[in-house]
Amino acid sequence: MPSQVLIADALVLVRSLAADSGVHAHRALQLVWSVDTPIEVDLDGDTRSTQWAVLAPMQAHRLRGSGQRLAHLFLDPGPAPYRRWLRAQTPCPPSGDLAGQLAEWCSGGCGRKQAGSLARAWLVHSLPGLVATRCPDERIARTLDRLDADPVGSDAHHRRLAAQVHLSPSRFQALFRAHTGQSVQQYVLWRRLLRALERLTEGDSVTRTAADTGFADAAHLSRSFRKVVGAAPSEIRPLD
Repeated sequence: MPSQVLIADALVLVRSLAADSGVHAHRALQLVWSVDTPIEVDLDGDTRSTQWAVLAPMQAHRLRGSGQRLAHLFLDPGPAPYRRWLRAQTPCPPSGDLAGQLAEWCSGGCGRKQAGSLARAWLVHSLPGLVATRCPDERIARTLDRLDADPVGSDAHHRRLAAQVHLSPSRFQALFRAHTGQSVQQYVLWRRLLRALERLTEGDSVTRTAADTGFADAAHLSRSFRKVVGAAPSEIRPLD
């Protein structure tokens, strides 16, 4: 399932051909649109055939198809802001001009600048008013700032992170999970995988990417990538 990726303004726009992603979950909120015929989407044990899906943060899912052209949009508003947004809004599937532009993207007809505008237009259309907000707990917010700035070099041990913000390890872990939906280790893995994705889209090899993003070796990166993203890093192709 070779994929091409554009990363712009904290949005990740992906085009791929449908196959079997296997069951996986990730921190990012994901929108999926099949340009062609519907695909099978498994969510929490329920399977449906659909052209359009919204996959919530940390929701286990599986996408299955037979070569349909797919467009994906990944963004990370955080689980809590997304839950608040859902109480007042409903995601909207692409239609009209937007659906046509996604078809053009999936056919390779968009340049980088046009694709970046498309990612933002899809966000505004399908998730109107959804924006990422800073964590309301300033202690956890400061920790996230450190981890986001350098997910590879940061000390991600929860005891040391807790000490930096003057919390007990148990209280820190409870607050971190409450505000991010993940453990520290899961959060750092996600950020490292995003850094690896950036390197792969720039044309770096899997081996070099693994070494530069904190993974033990290419095999370690591949296992983590498959488990969290549902694809192998070797399937990512640089965008022309």
